[in-house]
Amino acid sequence: MTNCKESQVQVPTPSPTPSKLLTPQNTVSGQLSLLRDIPSSSDLPQRPTVANNGEPDSDRLTKRNSISSGEYLDISTSSRRPPHARHGSQLIHVNYDTKLFEMYAGYACSVGHLIRVWDLSSGKVILSLAPGEKEVKATASAFKPGLKSAEEGSRLWVGTSLGDLQEIDIVMHKVVSSNSNAHSGRAIVKIHRYQNAMWTIDEDGLLFVWPPGDGGLPTLENMPTARKVPRGHIFSVVIGGLLWFATRNDVRVFCPSTGEYEDFNMKQQPSSQPSAGDITSGAVIGCELDKIYFGHSDGKISIYSTTNFTCLGILNANVYKINCLVGAGTYLWAGYNTGKICVYDPRTRPWKVVKDYHAHEGPVISLSVDRSSLWTSGQMRVGSLSLDNTVRLWDGLLEDDWLESELRDNDVSWCNFEEIEALVMTWNAGASTPAGMRHGESDSNMLRLVLPTGKTPELLVFGFQELVDLEDKRLTASV
Repeated sequence: MTNCKESQVQVPTPSPTPSKLLTPQNTVSGQLSLLRDIPSSSDLPQRPTVANNGEPDSDRLTKRNSISSGEYLDISTSSRRPPHARHGSQLIHVNYDTKLFEMYAGYACSVGHLIRVWDLSSGKVILSLAPGEKEVKATASAFKPGLKSAEEGSRLWVGTSLGDLQEIDIVMHKVVSSNSNAHSGRAIVKIHRYQNAMWTIDEDGLLFVWPPGDGGLPTLENMPTARKVPRGHIFSVVIGGLLWFATRNDVRVFCPSTGEYEDFNMKQQPSSQPSAGDITSGAVIGCELDKIYFGHSDGKISIYSTTNFTCLGILNANVYKINCLVGAGTYLWAGYNTGKICVYDPRTRPWKVVKDYHAHEGPVISLSVDRSSLWTSGQMRVGSLSLDNTVRLWDGLLEDDWLESELRDNDVSWCNFEEIEALVMTWNAGASTPAGMRHGESDSNMLRLVLPTGKTPELLVFGFQELVDLEDKRLTASV
């Protein structure tokens, strides 16, 4: 049985490409324009005001940004092509077991039983130190701020399993300052940089805020301000002076700059989502600081408002555990146990899966973004650390995909279209062999019957059915 269909198809004929679409200057400006209108994060959240209709403005904002729990992701335009970094190193071999990884100012740092720093432009190790005695491990790190842009990333704060804090000069390759009794023997689990201050959190929930000293920068000799947060730190981030703090499935918000406990705890009760698994990670997107995203062990992503601290919705992103999240440009990146990285566009409804690619042979356990690389190297680097002890570097702005999208959307300006005729045919072979086709008149004359005798089409499309005997179970099982 043969079915035929003739149709007209428009085929683009390439013409000379206008230089305005391909010049590097336009490429960079198109990407950087996404970051020019970043909202200020300096103002603290204000008390909701009541609108004329009696509904608080924050409630109307929540309804507008809310996400339905039954919403599915749009995978129609997803690409599996890895977005390799366009400049500098693309692969770094860590060569020791570590789960902690940071990037800033063209450097990558990993900590564990060793403290190592790499130059991202060359991929070479420029610093390798032990945090102390053999049993001591480095458990947290963050890059210290600098007074000038040229000083950014030159010094590193490292916390250890014994509660010690060290300040390391990357250029001089040595420890320049230390505080051996910073957290009194409690392991430091997280270090944050906020403006010109450093915040350290230990395993018992003690938060130290190290303010800038006389020189305008924090030092380990300064007396920190102490605060108490819950034990069991999983993820935390500082947004506009507020500390978002996650333990398992609870989310809390603190304001360390206040003097009273009632003002320090911005939420009287922690937020939790019973329909989602334990929290594993979190992230913010630089151009959407009104939202924070939390990854969960069951592959879901919960979205919270940073203005009224309410949950905007829960999204089923994947069936696998989300190990890590990071925001880069306008996208949300997620690393999975399968070694895959997915890149989502949360600006659309439903969310679009922009990338879904195999990044590592082992689970992806950490993601980091170097936003400063925009002005140092003209690109936004995203780094991924895997249990295979490798770090891979990606283009955080997905410039190749952006170029393809721009060319596709503007194809009428660089392509000429012509109509052609196509003949689409499908033939049910019925498990016929070449020898058997000689005996049946319809089979032997198949091509003569379907091909037109007059004007021939420019495009012929053949489809074949039942090339094997479907009644032969052994044969169909092996196909």
